Amino acid sequence: MKSYVEQFETIIDKEAVIKILSNLFTNALKFAEKEILVTLDTGENTFFEVIVENDGELIPSEIKEKIFEMFFQRKDHIGRNSPKGTGIGLYLGRLLAELHNGKLYLDDKRKTVNSFVLRLPRQQDICIGLRSGEQTVVRPSGEERQPGRPDNPESLPVVLLVEDEKEMFDYVASELSGYYRVMKATNGKEARDILDSHIVNLIISDISMPVMNGLELCRIVKSDLNYSHIPFILLTARQNLQSQIEGLEIGADAYISKPFSTEHLLAQISNLLAGREKLLKVFAQSPLVYSGSIASTKADEEFLKMLNNVIMDKLSDPNLNVEYLANKAGISVSGLYRKMKGVCNMNPNEFIRIIRLKRAAELLVETGMSVKEVAYVTGFSAPSYFSMNFQKQFGMKPSEFVKQKQR
Repeated sequence: MKSYVEQFETIIDKEAVIKILSNLFTNALKFAEKEILVTLDTGENTFFEVIVENDGELIPSEIKEKIFEMFFQRKDHIGRNSPKGTGIGLYLGRLLAELHNGKLYLDDKRKTVNSFVLRLPRQQDICIGLRSGEQTVVRPSGEERQPGRPDNPESLPVVLLVEDEKEMFDYVASELSGYYRVMKATNGKEARDILDSHIVNLIISDISMPVMNGLELCRIVKSDLNYSHIPFILLTARQNLQSQIEGLEIGADAYISKPFSTEHLLAQISNLLAGREKLLKVFAQSPLVYSGSIASTKADEEFLKMLNNVIMDKLSDPNLNVEYLANKAGISVSGLYRKMKGVCNMNPNEFIRIIRLKRAAELLVETGMSVKEVAYVTGFSAPSYFSMNFQKQFGMKPSEFVKQKQR
């Protein structure tokens, strides 16, 4: 396959061409009766063409454009040589061709065979690729940064995409790229391994997969203290109401049926992450908003309540540390860091400090204690250090907070 584009590798995106040809060859093998013919035409100076033909059942002219629509599959005809596919291969192929100022079409002038023509310019001003792998971030070369798309890919939220169909993964990953970093797993077990070693901000999972399906993965994630805070979207071809109810009952945050619009998927992801971010912001900036408000699951609520109680028991001890907190929580220090980052976007030391400050705010309002007294009761080594932290966290001095509440 690579030999067809080897001579053009310095002037076109070879990877994208190989992807398109791979989809065309797969379809040809799936639907051919006895023969497949591949032709490379380099006759023009500015364009070249690759023609892939098969002698299978002819595609009716009335659907020659519909076969390039996302998720379109002929209900009356499934390839004899392979199982039913995802219905996005031709859509993705045409999308890539057009992004490279080319065309992918069915030549209906050929009356005896199905003839797919890929026509591409030899020279490209931009490079738009499609990569699959553990992490995917794809952008045209020289593209200006768009709003919400940081220049540093490492700062993007991480989405774990659990999908065993390669075409579907490539399609969804390409739609998310530039907005999110995408990590890949082909089944629930692989996803569990990734969750154990990486911080993941959101999970999108198909339901029907080998080894461990999406429903089981969702059930495990939402019942495991280490992962229960992660928003979970089920992406599936099951469209009946009972399947949706089942997914939501085990804790899925959203359920999207195929076929779906990418705008809908992106909106769901954005809403889930943005809603979480707003809760965390209110919690961090408001003196009298407590940790239970940021819990997205019952497991998270119990976890934060337990941590809060541990800190309260040692509130006046300035030596309270992460190791003690992790020990009381029955979790490793690294596990505690990962969990706290996911639940409240702060490390354990920051959480200890903010719980001290919130308790201090409560004491200032309810007891009439002085700033100095509250500082020592809540475990700060000096009143000046307490006041500095209070103002940095809540945007006002302790004395200003008291006056505000007395109005």
